[in-house]
Amino acid sequence: MININHALKESLVSLGGDLSKIGSSFTLNIEESYQEPQRHYHTVQHINECLDYLVHYEVLADNLHEVTVALLMHDLVYNPRAKNNELLSADYTLQLMKSAGISQQSCLTIYQHIMATAAHLYVDNVDTCLVMDIDMLILGSDQSRLLEYENQIRQEYSHVPGFIYRVKRKSVLKGFLKQEFIFNVLKIRNIYEQKARDNINYLCNNIL
Repeated sequence: MININHALKESLVSLGGDLSKIGSSFTLNIEESYQEPQRHYHTVQHINECLDYLVHYEVLADNLHEVTVALLMHDLVYNPRAKNNELLSADYTLQLMKSAGISQQSCLTIYQHIMATAAHLYVDNVDTCLVMDIDMLILGSDQSRLLEYENQIRQEYSHVPGFIYRVKRKSVLKGFLKQEFIFNVLKIRNIYEQKARDNINYLCNNIL
């Protein structure tokens, strides 16, 4: 398992950041955030899976360190009852990077990467698409991990009554099926697109 705190520090330094400049209102102990009790899927496990996938596709990235920071930070703020988690995560990351003295261009690029994970709609930027696709690769998992994932999501929404959850969850998943492609990066699409679609249909028809 990757030490995500170390990975964040390493990537910030690689982007020209000075960790000693980071204000006291920020923390580099992101692992603590990903261990909050309301989380069951959006945890250290998910971030580690993202980083593991990135190893296989890092050659596609224009700026690997920007992609890495975006993946590390994209779910930093997570409240299953809220609708602005990505915005809050992106804002926190932006201010953290500014505090470290990272260039405005990298700050804005990473901000955009994180915000893109809210809607998962195609954008004309390879690195943003890579971040979105890696975030979604859980849908291309084997059945054991897929079912674990679905159970984890249900736990995060345990406050929602079963019938309402099933209706809304199916709507979200079927929304992905309506897209021309779930995955934007061709190399990822060629491997995982059909598997993800099959998995979504399986969840909708047999589990939900």
